[in-house]
Parts: sequence; C-alpha cells; structure tokens
Amino acid sequence: GTVRVRSFPLPFDRSEDATKGNEMANDTLLVLCVSMAVAILSAGFAVFIVRERECGARHVQFVSGVSGLAYWTSAYVADMIFYLGSLLLIFCTFFIFKLEQYMGDGALAVALILILFAMASLPLTYLLQRIFTNEIKALTRLTLVYFLFSFITAIGAIIVQVLAAQDLGKTRNAYHIIEWVFRIVPHYCVAKALFDLSSNKVGFLSLVTPPYEYKIFSPLAMEVTGWNMVFLAIEAVAFSTILLLIECPPSWLPPPSPPPWR
Repeated sequence: GTVRVRSFPLPFDRSEDATKGNEMANDTLLVLCVSMAVAILSAGFAVFIVRERECGARHVQFVSGVSGLAYWTSAYVADMIFYLGSLLLIFCTFFIFKLEQYMGDGALAVALILILFAMASLPLTYLLQRIFTNEIKALTRLTLVYFLFSFITAIGAIIVQVLAAQDLGKTRNAYHIIEWVFRIVPHYCVAKALFDLSSNKVGFLSLVTPPYEYKIFSPLAMEVTGWNMVFLAIEAVAFSTILLLIECPPSWLPPPSPPPWR
C-alpha cells in the first residue's frame, strides 16, 4: 500500500519570530561587510593599470611588440590569481566563524559565486579605469561607486523582499522586477546571493518565490544563487568582449578615442 503523510506545522511563536529576525539582521550586516570588502578588492585592480598607462610603461610595451591581447590576458591572469587568493580568505572566514548557511551544500554555492564574481568584476574594473588619470582617484572613487551601488541596491532589495514576504501591496511584483534590473552589476549579485543563502536557511526566501509556500531550496537552486551565477557568467563574457573590442579593435572598427573628460 501507499503511505501518505500530510504535515501542518504550527505557526512560529513570538520567540521563534524574534530569533529569525535577529538571524536575518546579523546576515544583513554580514552581507554589507562583504560588500565593502569586495568593493575595495575589485577597485584595487585599477591602480596598476592606470599607473602603467599614465607613466607610459604600457606604451613602451606596445612599441616593443607586445600585442593588446597579450597585455590584457597577462594582466587578467595575474590579477585573477591574486583575486582568488583574497576571495579564498573571505571564504575561509565563513568556516572560521561556523556560519552554517555557507557551509555544507552552501559552500559550493559560495565558491562558485565568488569565482564568477571575480571573472565578471575584473573586466568591469578594466573598463572603468579608462576614465581616470590618477591611480589613487581611481581606487577611491571606484571603491565608493562599487560599495554604494551594492549597499543601496542590496538594502533596497532586502527591504522590498521583507515587504513582499508579507504580501503587502504589489511588492512581490516590484521585488521580482528590481531583482532582474539590479543583477546587471556583479557586486549586487554577490551581496544578494549571500543574503539569499541565509534567508533560504530559515525558509524566508520561499515566501517571495512562487508558489509562495514554506520551503527550503537547494543552495544551488535558481531561486537562491542560480540566477545570480547566470548573470555573473554573462557579465564576465560581455565585459571581457567589450574590453577587447575597445583595447584591441579588429581592423574593421575605428580605433577608440580617449574619453572626452580626460
């Protein structure tokens, strides 16, 4: 015969609701700290590129026969090695402080998110460094832009997510729209993916995901980190392609001109 089981859990009492609220508040603070760390880290890779360009070292390499493709490939590989080492330290802190949502099955999701973030944010920084002539200004201003954007968008999305979980007004539709829009920037993807891993652990994420019923998803599910990974992979390819088209244009494209504000 077939055995069927139906479970109707009792609603959370006040103490359990308070515990969940404290966990989400701590997770939000953690996400903001990680956002600051990755903002500084990714902006730092503009320093050497700007310095080489402005002191003429890059021009000397090109005159000596180094191709644009070789220059950017070597810069990308060298920076990626350092980048992954730094991200590994961030990854290890989750284990040092025994953050369960980022351990076990969540560890693979975190590792993939951080790797894809590095692949997407590096070419983005290479593109944005073109507007600066001073490496210190490039570092400070890119850090500010990266952090403010990830901070504002992540906090905004989290607030709307909390409202959408209570089905207030049309916040569910608004939440899904801003999710797609904000994902065009890598720094938002990594911040929101880390928060979604935490909110999924307590079942909160299912309340803003159709069919809006309590459920714990796999950390690699599209609803949790999957779409952020897809967007990061697309951005890695798109930003790298745009960079190469600008810096190493094919013969049928006109050579790029410097930004008008430089």
